[in-house]
Amino acid sequence: MEFAADIKNLMMPEIILFVGALLLCFIGILTDKAYKRVFSIVVLMLGLSFLMCLQLDTDTVSMAFGGSFLISKFTVFFKELILAGTISTIFLSDKYIKQNQKSVAEFYMLLFVAALGGMILVSSRDFITMFVALETLSISSYILSGFIKEKNSQEATLKYLVTGCVASAVILYGVSLLYGMSGSLRFDVIFAAIKSASMFNIAALSGTLVISGLCFKLATIPFYNWAPDVYEKSPLAVSAFLSTVSKVAGFGIIIRLVSELFNGIWILYLVLGLIALVSMAIGNLLGLCEENVKRLMAYSSIAHAGYILAVLALGSTLSLSSAVFYIITYLLMNFAAWSCLEVLDNGDGVTTESLKGLAYKRPVLAFCMVSAFASLAGLPIFVGFFSKFYLFQAIVFAGFLLYPFLCFVLLNSLIALYYYFKVIRAMFDEQESEQTVFWSKRLAVVLVFSTVMVLLTGIFSSPVITYSQQIAQSQMPAVIQYEAIKGTYFDNPRPISVR
Repeated sequence: MEFAADIKNLMMPEIILFVGALLLCFIGILTDKAYKRVFSIVVLMLGLSFLMCLQLDTDTVSMAFGGSFLISKFTVFFKELILAGTISTIFLSDKYIKQNQKSVAEFYMLLFVAALGGMILVSSRDFITMFVALETLSISSYILSGFIKEKNSQEATLKYLVTGCVASAVILYGVSLLYGMSGSLRFDVIFAAIKSASMFNIAALSGTLVISGLCFKLATIPFYNWAPDVYEKSPLAVSAFLSTVSKVAGFGIIIRLVSELFNGIWILYLVLGLIALVSMAIGNLLGLCEENVKRLMAYSSIAHAGYILAVLALGSTLSLSSAVFYIITYLLMNFAAWSCLEVLDNGDGVTTESLKGLAYKRPVLAFCMVSAFASLAGLPIFVGFFSKFYLFQAIVFAGFLLYPFLCFVLLNSLIALYYYFKVIRAMFDEQESEQTVFWSKRLAVVLVFSTVMVLLTGIFSSPVITYSQQIAQSQMPAVIQYEAIKGTYFDNPRPISVR
């Protein structure tokens, strides 16, 4: 009875996605041409799952399945972001689906499975649940990246797969160390074990391995080399999914591990800071000489992941709220940029050369693209400016000893201006663009909505910042009350009031 109650009360969003994936699997067996009907089913199931997330009680922190599954305001928020990103990906894939009407149901099914893995990942409360969810997300992403059966695409997918396997091995080695010192894979038991001073060094090593392996989902150091090739050779909608939804899931579990499980391991914050600095430096420097815009977006995503990790390394409520706000804006900015590229991509890729004259030939599309890339660059008025400003503010308030850290982040933001402006400047070149474009109602929905949100969230950023602060503050009491979660608590789950 408790098992059924947990499913009914806490896991309905995931169950809906699971049922939807099974339904799409059967549809794929029966037919591969009814893509219009499949689209309606997909949007309906995702919308219903999103509504179920809104219905969850987030005023309390609830456990399910023996404490291995967590429902809180923080985890539900990340699930909503994952579902919103998946819905946007479905609309963004309209061009690919119309041009390749075979295996439509399978393509949507893999997106469902990937989203399901991401949602379970951010709610996991033990390492078994976390690893199974991570592999569910990863394996479906591998298949999606190789959905175009071309030699170059398969080569990029193989690099993605091998890198992912190495990252998984690193995570498992770190988890094995944690299991050896605590005798359990549950977060509460491990947390109690690593509080001992004698366990500090081994806890720091295992935490570094686990966090480093999870950085594979963020495409940061040390597992970043797959991103440019995969983003370039995958279907554009898949590239958008990997750069947004996959990263949101990765950030969700990393934030929870750092703020809950490894809260007292100060060396991990230094490791996060080092990963952040090297990632943003490599992403921005490699982006300077890149002419292919899809590869440029890969380097951009590496750098932006570094910015978010930079504030997570501070370990304060302010830094967590700035990270949450940055993740929201990152999602909006990236879908605005990817939807513009989907309109322009004719199969040969989008380069800065092919963008020349776009502002004169197609001013509306050029305006949307300028809004997206100016926001990614962090220019005023656009939402990217406020997300970076809030990020810089969190570093300033952390103390004057971190001013060199702030200077390095500011320097990288200035470097990034060059390659973002390279794209914007190309559109205003007088040379006439010969780029063909693709328009559809579904693609226009993503393009218009994301562009409008980039502008409105920039102008009216205060409510979004306030909401981000609420999400961050809801996570901090979970850390404080983690001290009381021992032994029998997970055998008899009960809500924890968060006030």
